[in-house]
Parts: sequence; structure tokens; C-alpha cells
Amino acid sequence: MISLTRSTIGVVAAVIHELLKVDTFPNEGTLAEAIKARCASLRIPYDSGTVGAAMVLVGRTRPLVEPAPAQPRPSPGPAPAQPRPSTGLALGSPLNHEEAVQLLARLNASVRSMR
Repeated sequence: MISLTRSTIGVVAAVIHELLKVDTFPNEGTLAEAIKARCASLRIPYDSGTVGAAMVLVGRTRPLVEPAPAQPRPSPGPAPAQPRPSTGLALGSPLNHEEAVQLLARLNASVRSMR
């Protein structure tokens, strides 16, 4: 087991500061695992006590984990539909021949018969 020396805790604390500069962590467990992985890749000796002490040290000066997102307020529901100006035609239903003739007349359009 590694002794908890000030220098080792300080080095691990520096690793934590560097990790927090480039990433956010949802909880302390995820952060602890990232610290251990980074220490191992840098060949810095560590144990759970060293990591815990360094987290306490860093936690005094800055937040270690990302705060939980605020619960969204329930929406009041959909906005009431604005009434559309009447065109004289029912929306969503197919046009019969007479309605199509009226619509084309309003648009000043002419269509050749396909018959």
C-alpha cells in the first residue's frame, strides 16, 4: 500500500485539475475512475486513499462533478389554435368539381380539360 504523502496527494490533485479542465463528470465515481486511469497512464502511484484525499483537496476550491440539471417546468400545454380565415372550403376534405371550379375562379386560373 502506498503511504499518503503530501507530494503524492498534490500530484494526484494536479491530475484532477487537468481532468476537470477538459471534461465534466456526472458523479464522483466516474471522476475517481478517470483519475485512476490517468494516473496509471502517467505511471503515478496511487491508491484509493490517495485519490480520495486529492478529491477532497480539489473539492475545496472547485466543484468536482457537474450539477444535476434543473427539472424542467411542465409546459402549460399547446397554445390555442388561431382560427384561420374562412376560405369557404373545408380544410382536409377533397374538393368536389364545383368547389374546384370556384377555387380556380378565385385564383384567376384556367385549366385545360383532361377529358
